[in-house]
Amino acid sequence: MSSVATVPRTANGHFVVVATLSGKVYSYTGGSGAGGSFLPGSFATASWDTGGAATLLATVGTVLRDCGVTVVSSNRVFRRVQLIDPATSTGGVGGTVVSPGNQQDFNTGYIELAGGSVDSFGGAGNIAAVAYMPRFAY
Repeated sequence: MSSVATVPRTANGHFVVVATLSGKVYSYTGGSGAGGSFLPGSFATASWDTGGAATLLATVGTVLRDCGVTVVSSNRVFRRVQLIDPATSTGGVGGTVVSPGNQQDFNTGYIELAGGSVDSFGGAGNIAAVAYMPRFAY
């Protein structure tokens, strides 16, 4: 039996970075088509993971808002999060509004959590080292 906590089911908490997440935040492009012509979705490194955002992602204690969306792909669990940037005056979001097809608006992306086929942080280079904090105020 795994000692990993289950993935949160609601979007009322936050994740706190406990080790660098640089290069471990992904954008997700959904699949398209129907029936035999269906194309699956895909993940790529989030394009906003640069500059000030990359610095925040590399800083222990950075806060990520849980957006309440879970994607399971190849038996791996991804959770949608939003980077909270305390230095901006836009309500904590530093991203820019882009076309709806891109998932990087307002610094949102997906982090991979332990679960599915991955039971621990050891040896799993893409697992986000985060702590889940349900409903805390800052």
